[in-house]
Amino acid sequence: MGNSLGKAIKISAATIAGLIITASLWDRWTRKPSAPVATVTAQSPTPIVFSTPTPTPAPLTAAEKENMRRVWANIYQGFVQSENTHLNYIDVKLVKHKRGYTLYATHEYFTQYTFTIGSFGPNVANWIGKSRSSLLECGITRVGVAGRGEYASYAWYDVD
Repeated sequence: MGNSLGKAIKISAATIAGLIITASLWDRWTRKPSAPVATVTAQSPTPIVFSTPTPTPAPLTAAEKENMRRVWANIYQGFVQSENTHLNYIDVKLVKHKRGYTLYATHEYFTQYTFTIGSFGPNVANWIGKSRSSLLECGITRVGVAGRGEYASYAWYDVD
């Protein structure tokens, strides 16, 4: 007896809620727009905006930049391996140059033409675009590929 009474209350409450919602929607749809009560002609004052200054983050130390470069090298290695699943033993290396560091993925088959053939080059450019601020923060200004061996060639994109 107690169970059937509880169900009856739930059903009737849901039914009543549905009727109330239906009635309010019908009222809104059938109501005629009313005439405006008053027209405001004076301009409201300019709102006052309070802004809190955002703290400027402290620049990274040399050790923190080095650690970030290693992290980004590992991330780039994983990205290049996922883009070139047919290649094994892809390594990465960081090379210092005048404006910062170049992050290279290295493999015997990488050449100066690696970015111009297929979708790998545009995908690296997109990856750089998504990671640009963090790469520049740790001093990486170029990202590319390099071959291995005596006559190896290389290609890169400028980050900045």
